[in-house]
Amino acid sequence: MLDHGGPAARRPKDQIEEKQWSKWLKAWHQRDQDVVELTADAIAERVMGVPYGYQGPCWVQSFDAAHARPMGLR
Repeated sequence: MLDHGGPAARRPKDQIEEKQWSKWLKAWHQRDQDVVELTADAIAERVMGVPYGYQGPCWVQSFDAAHARPMGLR
């Protein structure tokens, strides 16, 4: 799960109320390309243990970059 642009957090399903789980699942099925990309970035950051972001005039993906992914970047 992502917390409003924060780092990815792993939570066991048995610690989440069914209503909340259903809400998250519905939102995941209705996600757009930006949500997919932000989720992938958060997973990469969590796995690698270093900040993952974008830098430079072309918004190149990079570890230890200072900027989060701009919305709508394709």
